[in-house]
Amino acid sequence: MSALESLYQQLIVAIATNVNAIFDKSFETKSFDGRPWKHRIPGNVKFPGALLMNSGNLRRSLKYNISGNTITWTSNLPYAKIHNDGGYIKITPKMRKFFWHMYYTCTKKIKRGKKGQVLKASLVHSKDAEFWKAMALLANRKVGSYIKIPRRRFIGNSREVDAKVKKIMDAFMKKLSAAIARQAKARAKS
Repeated sequence: MSALESLYQQLIVAIATNVNAIFDKSFETKSFDGRPWKHRIPGNVKFPGALLMNSGNLRRSLKYNISGNTITWTSNLPYAKIHNDGGYIKITPKMRKFFWHMYYTCTKKIKRGKKGQVLKASLVHSKDAEFWKAMALLANRKVGSYIKIPRRRFIGNSREVDAKVKKIMDAFMKKLSAAIARQAKARAKS
């Protein structure tokens, strides 16, 4: 491998690792390119953070592959694309059953006072129950209804990515210019 090829390979690896760090940071900041992710509904007691951070599986699933002068990011998780791009998913009978199950699970957690009012400590469970009931009723409306999944971008082109790549490219060009100057100087001496 020539010195130029070695420098080029270093450039590609530097771009991949730095851009990958930007994508990873999306999960920490719960935003992408300065735009915060849409909040989850309802506030979940078990997982109070952002939706894409429940298990960390999505974050860990992102991998990059270098092939020649191309860097490609992938995820093996089927829900990665719908969350990154947003879109609609069709409600299935299985989902409908899940929504009702979650509603009944949440209503069991609601504690009521002597007059039947929801106690303050149970308000989160009450909001959860309302959400799951609304989802179940939406699913019951008609077979094949759709749910809109908001875009929660964590990977893709952005101003931050462009700025980082430009900075790396500028540093590469300086190294390349210095290497060419050294080679020209060495040839001139011989």
